[in-house]
Amino acid sequence: MARLVPLIWSLGCVFFLYAPVLEVSSSDVRRTYKLGFMLPFNADTACDAHLRSYAGQYAPAILVAMEHIRNDTSLNFNLTWVWNDTMCNESKAIRQQVWQLNNGVDAFFGPGKSCATTSRNALAFNKPVISYECRDAPLADKDVYKTLARTSINNVHIVPPLLATLKQFKWKRVAIVYQKKIQWQMIYNYVSKVLAEEKNNITIALTESVQLDYKEFHQRNFQAVEASLRRISQTARIVILLMSHELVIEYMLSAHKEGLVQTGEYAFISFQLSPELLNHKIQMKWYFGEFSGPGYMEKIIKSFSALLILQVRPITYGRHKNNSMTYSNFSAEVLRLSREPPFKSDAYQGCLFVNNSSNCTERTCKCIFLKNTSLVPIEAANLYHGIVQYAYALNRTLAKNQEPNGINIIDALKGHTFD
Repeated sequence: MARLVPLIWSLGCVFFLYAPVLEVSSSDVRRTYKLGFMLPFNADTACDAHLRSYAGQYAPAILVAMEHIRNDTSLNFNLTWVWNDTMCNESKAIRQQVWQLNNGVDAFFGPGKSCATTSRNALAFNKPVISYECRDAPLADKDVYKTLARTSINNVHIVPPLLATLKQFKWKRVAIVYQKKIQWQMIYNYVSKVLAEEKNNITIALTESVQLDYKEFHQRNFQAVEASLRRISQTARIVILLMSHELVIEYMLSAHKEGLVQTGEYAFISFQLSPELLNHKIQMKWYFGEFSGPGYMEKIIKSFSALLILQVRPITYGRHKNNSMTYSNFSAEVLRLSREPPFKSDAYQGCLFVNNSSNCTERTCKCIFLKNTSLVPIEAANLYHGIVQYAYALNRTLAKNQEPNGINIIDALKGHTFD
């Protein structure tokens, strides 16, 4: 088998600036447009299994985007905005959307957890809805969700580079292993559906699911993973791993233990979908596992010789040739503005204490992490770009003397990229 070289899947990343609500006169109504944000700002039990980040960590990106828009002299209109806290509750989000609609909102942003229902509601009133986080597989159906646009990486983006890889190496028979976690199950549902289409000429010989069992894995019990690999080895030589990176490491270690790597007959494909995490998984850091420490480094490195990693383009922390603001500066601005109205978030203030107790103080509990050193999540960049790209799409729509409704705004967004 030919030597495998990691492939890089380049999608857009994100960067930039700050600002408050724009003040406009009542006589300028036709040049004023209102945005409505539905944000999971405060945690609810429904949030835990679905969201990586809460809006307190990224909502200030709205202020950054508004400042960018206000300073762009090519945009000859004003924007105002309102926001509501969904608490990850879909019923609450729907009620808030109705309230926003009755209060003259022209475009919706969010909600964070699931936006299928709110997107259909928006279509009913021909309003654009822009999602910075939703990954629901059905949202890819543009015949149904005609007024929806997404700035986040979603399930749809996985398939083209995967198909290109399979085609490049002429691989037509695969096995799929997916992690029993909502995000990866949704990805599996979409990937398996597309691969099974007759036109792709791909046979899914076997499907396996695996649980990230912290208790067993910390005791170095990987029998379930090893048994899965033995079953796979009897049916396919190409294995698609739809799972978190820490689980990929253990799969590859087990593949090495089972002798699958050494033969050169098996190839594994995994995905790294988080741009901000890529900056912490460069070079040797790719080989650090949560369960297998430095003592397994040599075997992990050897096992990765049979692994292709399809990844998003890493976030750039350097200055661009057009002298634009870098992600590190953007992050610093989001962090600074988090303390300001209207959000006044404590997401980046204080300490994370042992047991994360709200009753802890620096005197009574051990501080294990300063929150102001946290990474600003990629949702901030996705939200920022959703707002800015909407403004430019609105500008293009108005320039054509078209009604700035959902269909026209989404049409104006098509074919435009951002970095």
